[in-house]
Amino acid sequence: MTRILLLLSLLCLSAFAEVKGIDVSHHQGKIDWRAIYKQEIRFAYIKASEGVKSRDPRFKENVKGAQAAGIKVGAYHYYNLCRDAGMQAQNFIEALKDEKKLLIPAVDLEFVGNCERRPPLEIFRRELQEALQLIENHFGKPPILYTTDEFFLKYLDNTVFQKYALWIRDIPSEPTKVTKTPLLRQIDHRAKLKGIKGFVDLDVLLGSLSDLGG
Repeated sequence: MTRILLLLSLLCLSAFAEVKGIDVSHHQGKIDWRAIYKQEIRFAYIKASEGVKSRDPRFKENVKGAQAAGIKVGAYHYYNLCRDAGMQAQNFIEALKDEKKLLIPAVDLEFVGNCERRPPLEIFRRELQEALQLIENHFGKPPILYTTDEFFLKYLDNTVFQKYALWIRDIPSEPTKVTKTPLLRQIDHRAKLKGIKGFVDLDVLLGSLSDLGG
């Protein structure tokens, strides 16, 4: 009985440690951030940029709305496999230049929606390192890497990227095979929340908001 109670206590502590969040872009449309906060969402990663020129048209609106509602905000860049790494980093940096009190930035690394060209392994790693270092130099902290199993196992399972915290896609239908403990887990890509008309990605933080710089 004592052992069962101990296990239950550990499970409760584990659940308590998970802070809920979402990640969004203009695809979610106009968001009622106060309604989102009421559903115990405490952080949001918002798309800021993609590739070398593209900026999310709702980025600033979403940042302002989320922060006003009391939600901690981070920004992410969707990394394009076909575009110059340094220019992508600069696009991300410029997109965030007027924003304050943001969480550690994130870089989205995945095949879905990306260009068909797959760069050679060593070239990709060298170029990605360049982009990540530029982002780290500017913001003073290494960015978080959002990725999927497929992308991680092909490109990131290497000592070169060990220092970067992971944000891994880990939904019930596609449980992760990545053995490195992530900082963030994306646990649902079709969540329904009041305040958003369509689906939204739901995430959990395995720690506290201070781990994200919040």
